[in-house]
Amino acid sequence: MKSKGATVTKSNELITASYVLSVREQRLILAAISLIDSRKEMPSEIIVTADYYASIFHSKNPYRDMRDAAESLWEREISMKNEIEMGSVRWLSEKWQSNSTNIGSGHVRIVFTPALAKYLSALKVRFSSYDIERVGRLTTIYSFRLFEMLIQFKTTGYLKISIDEFKQRLKLTSAYNKLAVLRTRVIDAAIGEINTTTGMNVSYEVIFSGRKAESLAFRFQDAVKAKLKESGDDDQAAEGEGADADADSKSNGAENRDATDQAQQAQTDVTQEKLFPGNPDLDHHANVEKAKEAYKSNIEQINALMGRVLISHPKQDE
Repeated sequence: MKSKGATVTKSNELITASYVLSVREQRLILAAISLIDSRKEMPSEIIVTADYYASIFHSKNPYRDMRDAAESLWEREISMKNEIEMGSVRWLSEKWQSNSTNIGSGHVRIVFTPALAKYLSALKVRFSSYDIERVGRLTTIYSFRLFEMLIQFKTTGYLKISIDEFKQRLKLTSAYNKLAVLRTRVIDAAIGEINTTTGMNVSYEVIFSGRKAESLAFRFQDAVKAKLKESGDDDQAAEGEGADADADSKSNGAENRDATDQAQQAQTDVTQEKLFPGNPDLDHHANVEKAKEAYKSNIEQINALMGRVLISHPKQDE
């Protein structure tokens, strides 16, 4: 089986979750996810073959890489931000056991825990998708994570995230508390790989509050549109990914647009109050045409009044 056209589809909650994986573990997880039809229920098991894995990640020893990853994944946990109990769950519900059968057939068997099923299957809203081959040549775990964070916001090409939140998602230790270390070892290294291999062009800036580095603002252009899995209702799939998966990205610019609209409306209100004080017909929701008509009427009244004043008080000869 080849990876051409294979798509990784995840709930956005899973993308923003907090966890640590090795590169091999991340690759195996993504390979397994790409074999799930995200429109349907979670399968009881997922078989990832060495050929399929190698076609994505260009591994020289794919079975060894998958075997090592499957064995260590049993110990890995993930913390979902939106879970009420805020607890951690395992990725896998069964521990991988290597034996002569699967060695000969060159595959590993992946069984995700039921707790993760709702983030990988039967997805209708708030999910993101991308072609798995786009991440096939990434070599650091931070590159994988940052790429997925960005793909959520492919509609706007903009992601703003607090540094604390960014570090929490990656479960970075105190060794990365210094901004210079965070930038050099994590952000710059990840962006370098992403820009070189995925079809994205990413830049970023650090936003300060006083002297404190507070957040990161990523801007990117995506030359390759993430592909949705083929379905009988592509419009519905596109709606789930585009409208709901990017709901948070739209809110990045919504606050600025709302503030601008409010400022413009406030200026209009002030102008109307100055021109037409106490006029009940011109409340804060009066439209422009109505304002023009009222203004014209007031001017006519003023001109008529001035005419009467001149008639009542003719100019006296000196």
